[in-house]
Amino acid sequence: MFETSRFFLKKLSVSEANENYLNWFSDKNVKQFIINHPTSVRDLVTFINKCNDDDSILLLGVFVKNSSHHIGNIKFEFEGNSKIKAVMGIMIGDSNWRGKGVASEVIYDCGFYLKKEFDTKIMRLGVDKLNLPAINVYKNIGFIEDIKTKVATSGLFMNWTLP
Repeated sequence: MFETSRFFLKKLSVSEANENYLNWFSDKNVKQFIINHPTSVRDLVTFINKCNDDDSILLLGVFVKNSSHHIGNIKFEFEGNSKIKAVMGIMIGDSNWRGKGVASEVIYDCGFYLKKEFDTKIMRLGVDKLNLPAINVYKNIGFIEDIKTKVATSGLFMNWTLP
């Protein structure tokens, strides 16, 4: 679909539903901040199909350019038919790639992709207040805390008005 400097992103397909992907959910760092945990490859297939069958959802896999290795996913759920607002979720499942700027690079470039392809103006996300590394990444990109939106006491919403 499109590339960043180190990665390519494409619509996730059921062919990517495998044991490697499933094993991401056994990592304590993933378990801590991801709400839904699939327990089988079949669960992954169901999730991918559900996302791909819904026109309001864009589920992209993140792949390393030089190896095509699947290291994570980023998902956008568009609010309304216009796709002006997109709620984002990201998971860097491959622990070898965490802390290496993947999320920053992918989210930033996805913002420009969404603006160009769908005329998206605002990207939103929810994050656990204890996930300070993620919050810092989001702030560095340009997300600001949405103090008007009520969420569970352990979470907060952030918005990025795309440039």
